Amino acid sequence: MRKQIEFTGSPKENLRAMRILTAALSTGVIFFALIAVVINQLNGPVQGQAGSNYETLFLWIVVVVASICIIVAKYLYKRKVSEIKNTGKSLSDKLNQYRSALILYQALCEAAALLSVVVFFLTGIFTLLIITAILLTLMLSKVPITKKVVNELALDWKEQQEFE
Repeated sequence: MRKQIEFTGSPKENLRAMRILTAALSTGVIFFALIAVVINQLNGPVQGQAGSNYETLFLWIVVVVASICIIVAKYLYKRKVSEIKNTGKSLSDKLNQYRSALILYQALCEAAALLSVVVFFLTGIFTLLIITAILLTLMLSKVPITKKVVNELALDWKEQQEFE
């Protein structure tokens, strides 16, 4: 098993780094979707004419993959956060484990969002952008704000004071 790289900054700096990571992943999806929309509007879908036989198949594939990614991301995130709460480790260790749970959650949501943008780029089905927006909303719902992290990890008073 690989050794986890630890962030050695203060808890406040650690949360700031996690917020930047979340913003970067979300911004990447947004920019990719905007570029796909612009290209699609200028040149039309890459696959060709709208109403193709494969559009419904592509739409269902994206819906199934996105659903699986959401379910797995939420399950793994909840499980890892629960494990973090039940450990007696230091705040630094808890935040490192929380960061890995957050990255896993974000990566699963981002992968499904990028898939939906790619399929939109190919087919021109604007419904796929709704799926992208839902996944983006889920990603942004996990932005690590101090109060949210304190509640999710059930940090004690002493650990909460380290964020000040």
